[in-house]
Amino acid sequence: MKWRVSYSKQALKYLKEKGLIQDAKNEISKFLRKIIYVEDLNVDVKKLKGKWKGRYRIKIREHRIV
Repeated sequence: MKWRVSYSKQALKYLKEKGLIQDAKNEISKFLRKIIYVEDLNVDVKKLKGKWKGRYRIKIREHRIV
């Protein structure tokens, strides 16, 4: 399965300021693998509305993945 991960301008700016860009990439990759291979995983998922309709948000600590 192939995933495409992209960041908003705000997210990139935040991650660069905090020096977290590589950590974020690794954590997102690890999390996506966990979602695929672990059946009984408690994940905070929310269906989005408005211009984001049809997409979902996953919350990891204080960060969001759309």
